[in-house]
Amino acid sequence: MNKFLESFPFISKRRSILIVTLLLSLVILGIYARVYWIYKYTSTPDYWNLLTQDFLTVLVALAAAIAGTFLIRQFVVDEKPRMIWLWFTLGWWSWLLGELASSGYDIFKIAYGDLSVFDIFWTLGYLCFGLALYLQFRHIYRASKEFKPAYYLLMVIFALLVTLGFTQLALKAGLGEGKIWFATYLAIFYPVCDFFFGLAALWLSFLFGRGSWGRPWWALIVFAVADGLNTFLWIGGNNLLATSAASLLDWISSVIYVGGYQVAMLGFLSILLYYLNLSHPKSPVIDPIPAGTISHG
Repeated sequence: MNKFLESFPFISKRRSILIVTLLLSLVILGIYARVYWIYKYTSTPDYWNLLTQDFLTVLVALAAAIAGTFLIRQFVVDEKPRMIWLWFTLGWWSWLLGELASSGYDIFKIAYGDLSVFDIFWTLGYLCFGLALYLQFRHIYRASKEFKPAYYLLMVIFALLVTLGFTQLALKAGLGEGKIWFATYLAIFYPVCDFFFGLAALWLSFLFGRGSWGRPWWALIVFAVADGLNTFLWIGGNNLLATSAASLLDWISSVIYVGGYQVAMLGFLSILLYYLNLSHPKSPVIDPIPAGTISHG
């Protein structure tokens, strides 16, 4: 496949690898989509279908974590990008552990409760992503003194308060009925984090332009969509929709969720391939913005 693509003069070796990886990712995603639908929405769901979709989810999560780890190894300890990508990659490793824990529930047929062991790993992952974003923005705005450490704490408190507000609104609307309060709060906390991280990722994409350096962050935007749909259905939104509509949304959110890991992996790979070539690119961290250059409108 690579040799075939490289026969075209306008396709570089790096791009051919990305195209092959993208095609393989789409095949895996297609298999997952089919298996998930068969397991959830056929009259005779198979236990092995469940394990297959678990395996595919773990596989793509592992691919994202490994790709991030290889990227970290391209930097020495005192390089600023290393700490940013380190925390970002630790987030993917945390989520991989969450996927493994979730698979363990399915393998040993343990009933899912309102709260489960894997919630610990999801939460740790969000903390790692948040710290990575903080370090990235602190570097960008350091020279202008627009991004002080206290701002990070304020953003965390703000996210918790927003989650509290949405939790109360959900409960008043009759959502989350029969579930413990903290489970509902945590279920809403995930998409709230996704939303804010997604906005931050969009801003980074704007700052980085269309280059490779912003692509790993795109995964957070994908998860914002997937988790938002999933949480809406989990806290009772499925009761507000027709069965066919709720099933379709559940299937879409699950497929998008798996695709999020693939977006992270492809984003890491697009940067990593630069470092594996002889030419060394510029650092994938934006230089600090000089003081006085930020408009306050």
